[in-house]
Formats: sequence, C-alpha cells, structure tokens
Amino acid sequence: MDIAAGPHHSVFISPEKIYLCGRNSNYCLGLGDDEGPHALREIDLGVTLTEKSTVCTNGHCTVIREGIEVWIAGTVPNATFQTFTLVSERTAMFSPLSGNALCRSNCNKLLKVRHGDDDFVVPVHKVTPDCPTQHYEDVEVTLANYKGVLKYQFSSGRCTWQPVLLCVSGILVSMRCEDFHVSEDGNVILLACLSPVVLDHGALYSGRFVLVRRNPVHRKSNDFPNPEPCDYDSLGVILMLEEIPGAVVVTSFARSPDGQNLIFVTNSSTRFLLRAWKSAEYEQLSKKLSTIQENKVKLDVCIVNKDHDKTYSIGTLLRSRYPKIDSQLRLHGAVWISDIAQEAGIESCLCLNILSQYLLRHEDIVMKGSPYDKILKSVLEGLNGAIGIHLREHNKFYQLGDVITCLDDVAVKKDCVLMSEDGAEFWFNRQWLELQSPYFGVAANYQTIEDVPRFRLYASADQIRRTLLAIANPSYFRHLLLEEILDLLSFLDYYLLHPLLHDALYVLFEKINEFNVTSVFEHYKLFPQLRSFLMEHFRQHSHLAAWWKTSAAAPLELLRDIWYKDKEMECVKAGITQFGDLSCTDRVNRFTSIFAGPFRAPHSKPDTYDHWSDYHEEDVLQLLLGPKHRDSVELKEAVLEYLHSDMFSPMVDSRMFDSRMYEPAEIHAERMDLFEEADREPALIRVIHVDLAKI
Repeated sequence: MDIAAGPHHSVFISPEKIYLCGRNSNYCLGLGDDEGPHALREIDLGVTLTEKSTVCTNGHCTVIREGIEVWIAGTVPNATFQTFTLVSERTAMFSPLSGNALCRSNCNKLLKVRHGDDDFVVPVHKVTPDCPTQHYEDVEVTLANYKGVLKYQFSSGRCTWQPVLLCVSGILVSMRCEDFHVSEDGNVILLACLSPVVLDHGALYSGRFVLVRRNPVHRKSNDFPNPEPCDYDSLGVILMLEEIPGAVVVTSFARSPDGQNLIFVTNSSTRFLLRAWKSAEYEQLSKKLSTIQENKVKLDVCIVNKDHDKTYSIGTLLRSRYPKIDSQLRLHGAVWISDIAQEAGIESCLCLNILSQYLLRHEDIVMKGSPYDKILKSVLEGLNGAIGIHLREHNKFYQLGDVITCLDDVAVKKDCVLMSEDGAEFWFNRQWLELQSPYFGVAANYQTIEDVPRFRLYASADQIRRTLLAIANPSYFRHLLLEEILDLLSFLDYYLLHPLLHDALYVLFEKINEFNVTSVFEHYKLFPQLRSFLMEHFRQHSHLAAWWKTSAAAPLELLRDIWYKDKEMECVKAGITQFGDLSCTDRVNRFTSIFAGPFRAPHSKPDTYDHWSDYHEEDVLQLLLGPKHRDSVELKEAVLEYLHSDMFSPMVDSRMFDSRMYEPAEIHAERMDLFEEADREPALIRVIHVDLAKI
C-alpha cells in the first residue's frame, strides 16, 4: 500500500481502491485537529492502478494521476500541482478527466462544465476578445480545452460550445490544442500540435483572440445590419497567431500572469534514430564492386549475434575496436557475441544488445538517463574488460573505446596516397577506399607507372583527413562541428563516397534544429546532386522544414519533394503502384502531421472547411492587413482577390485528391514580397497560396 499526504489530506492507495482522509496534520497516525481519528472514505475508481500512478496533494485537494486519467478529491485546483488555489468552497469528488493528455493546463482553472449531455472537468479561462469593428464591445467568452479542441462559449446569449478558429500567419489551420495561457492584457500563448495524433510535444504560438462576423448563409451580400447586443449567433472567435521562434518541439511551458515572462522546455533537435552506419556495411559494399575487385576484398571475420545470424567484416578494422579478437576466434574466423558476454560474466539481454550495436553497427555511444544507470555502468565495465578497450564516461553518455583522431593510430596496411590541393599527402588503405567509392577503383586502374596509386583530389587537407578518419571509425563524425560536417558534404558527393555521405547526414540531423537548419537549406540550393539524400533525411525529420518560420526560408523544391515523396510512400504502404490512385485508399494522413491542414470544425463533414470568404469582408481586411496597412489599395486588392478565389481548388491532376484537404496551400512556401515595405511593420498575411502546377 502506497501512502502519500500533504498538510490536510492523507491518501491510501490499494490495488483497486483509493482511501481519503481529510484535514490530517499527522498522516502516519491519522489524527485530526482535535487529535481524534478520522474515518477513511472509500472511493471506487473502477480501474486497477499500477506502480506508475502518482499522487499530488496540498492544502485544498489531492490529485491522483494514472496514465492519461486524473482523479481529483477535494476542491478543484489549478492543474499546476505545486500551486493549487481554492476555486470552490464545496468539497466534491469529480469524475475522471477524459484523457488528461488532451486537457492539461499550466495556469488555467479546472472547472466542471456541461458539454452536450455529459459533464467534464476541463481547463477554462474567461477573456474579452478584441473586435475589429465597433459593433460589439466588452463581449466576454469562456475558453476551454476540450479533448484537444480549443472551444469558446459566450457568457450570455449562446449555450453551446463552438471551436475557436486558429489562424497562423494569415492561414486558417487545424491544430490540436495541448495547453493555453491568457495574460492580463489578453495576449495568448498556445501550445498546439499539427498532428491529429496525440504527441508528447507541440509548438508555441503567440496571439490574440478576435471577434469576427460570419456571412449569413441565406444571403451573399456582405452588408450586415448592426446586431442586437444579445445576438451572438453571427459571431465567431478567431485566434490570430504567430509562431514563437525556437519553440517548435515544446513539452511544457510556464508564464507569468502579466505575460512578461515565458519559459518553456524544448528539445528541438531531431530524434535519435539508431541505424547501422552505411560505411560499415562491408558485405553490401563488396557486392557493388566488380568481380576482380570483390576477390581482393577480404571479409575474414564472421560475427555471430545472439540469434545466430552471421555478419562478415574486415578483421583489420575490428582489431582496432576489439583488441582481444584473436583470443576469442573460433573456426573459420568466427566470433560469437555470446562468448564475449560469457567471458565478461554478464549474459543478459542488455549485454548482448550492447555488443551487437558495438561490433555490428559500430555504435560506440550508450546513453545515460535510465533508472538503472549503475547496472548499466557495471555491464559496460565488464564488457570493456572482455573486449580490451577503455570506458569513457561523459555527462550524458558512455563512450566505448577511444575515438581515433590521428591517422597514425589506424593500424592498417597503407598502400596508396591521397594528395590535397595544397600538396599534403595522406597514406591509407586502398581496399578500404575502393569499398567506399567506385571512383578510387577506376582511378587506380589508370595508374601503371607509380608503384602505389596516387590520387590527386580537389579537396583541402582537413577534408581528406576527416574523411579517412571517418572510414576507420564512422562515429568520428559525431566529434565534428556542424560547419565541419557541412564542409564535407560536397566533397563526399563529388568523389562518390555515398556511404560516408549517409553517415555524415545521419550525424548532421542529430545536430541541427530550427535555429541552424537554414545552413542545410543553402546546401540544398547550391548542390543539386545532394538533394535526394537531404530530402530523404528531411522527410524523416519533417518538422525541421515544415514549421512556419523555417518553411519561409526553405527552398520551394525541398517542400515540394517532401510532400510528393510522402504521398508516394503512402501509396507504397497501401500497395498502390500508381500515384493517381491515392484517393481510393484509406489514408494514414501522415501529411497532416507534417504541414498544418486547413481549418475544419470537429465532427464536420470531411470536405467542409472554413475559409476567409465565409466571414465578413470588412472584418477580414482589418485582421489580415492591420491598422498600418488598411489604407493600402494594392494590399487590399491582393487580399480581396485571395478572399474571392477558390483557395483549395484541385491542382495538377484531379485524380490525385478526392478533397481539398491536400491542396498544398499549407506548405507556406510562396511569400508575398509586396507586403514587405521598408520602415513599416509587415502585414500579418505573408503566405497565400502555392500552385504545384507552376513549380
């Protein structure tokens, strides 16, 4: 039985029940203010709790979290567990929050609200929206995050909850609301996610709530009579947003009530994807050589993993990473991973997996952060003794062995010379070079005069040295700076060192984020031959190119390629050979998790979307142009043309789509430069429309 308590509550959790005891100053004895015992109150949750359940308590209430569900005992608190505030004097037990992952909040009060026929506890906040015209003043609305949808309800006049329209940089988009905060002056911070799937992060946006009038359905005229003060049926609430730079992968945030201070937790770099280094796949590389060259390659060591799968490798390369290999070789040059684990005295799955990653994938980094770090360290120390290498402990990871940073430490036969543009010479192994690139095998065949092949390369000495060290140890790329990796890309591609190019890009995408991704955009423009490699990595880490601020700097070709490749991959997964048959499939809609889709109200028809033309023209002009641009005739004509056009018309081939959902107006790649004027604040709407037929 777990016990948790605060100044006024005790909570006793059993596998199926929760027992609450009120206003205890001594939870161990269960005594009240008069030192008399309090009877425990039993509450049946209807679920079985696990060891991962947590209990938070303070002077007013107790919150029990189990997975994505929350139970509240006592008065309803704010959702920030450290700073509960009293909302109601009435003590009550509320029903479980419906999916707490969709209803979390840092600063908003949790209240019990009526939605349809059900009662829900959701974060709410009351706000007075701005009004672009003078038809409505001091209209108060209540905001609520209901299952990831930001909804509003007028304090008087309308009882139903309606979704708040979301506008980012002038485009109406659909996003999942994770959390929001409204400051005292009405400024809003929204934590939202583009993906329709629940994720553990989102992006931060800043903006304001604004009232906008809807066009009546039964009439086309925009002439609108002034409504009665109590008539809110023709009103909508829209949240005008701009993305906060650098806050695109945010897990949580906090903000002061006055809105002057904002702090958020972010990990904007790409996720770590464990893959084999391409330059270390010697079996695959040898198969691409000619018959004569393939016979020269000596894959003389066979590594057998825990599943008895065999992988052939080069013995000279392994000896630098595995000094004790000769003492553990079996017949026919076989090394069994289970033998190494047995010698280390640790035959656990953890031990076998680390050995497989180290010997087969050349992965020499083991991350920290596990609750079992002490066990992990003891396992690594035992393995290092069995292999014959050193263990280096860093702040966030363990390093297996020493990273080779000098070519003199590469223990291999050196039978060729590489010369840089400034005359520097580097001796290296010809077989290793020919494995990595067909260029060196062909170039060596044309050299009949020299005793050893000499390759004159159009590269600096640093580029050649770093490349050779990466061949000897692929993880060497991780010890280079971002600019040093970028400097290598064109050289690796020019000399057809594509396995190393894959390795470099793999590490590159571990280092870049939305702050420095523009440097990679420049390489996409300058080196067309790199585009296929870069596009594939960007597709795996699409958030780097798709967010609003970074997409403004991204090449239009890159965004188009990511979009097209993603649709092509969906066809492959669905078993469709022709791209045009996409509309006949049950899509996963991964595209909507990359780029924001057009705004669609929840539970509406699949082809029903909100567009600016659905709202009063005068209000829309005020919102998109702002007070400093409202008198510009040129800008007003551009916006009116945009409002009256069919933004989501089918493009390229009508067979590609069965709805306007996939119209890449959401790509946000085409900028309207005429909106940018010197010494003037730019208009809000910068991105209008991109037509693939014109690309």
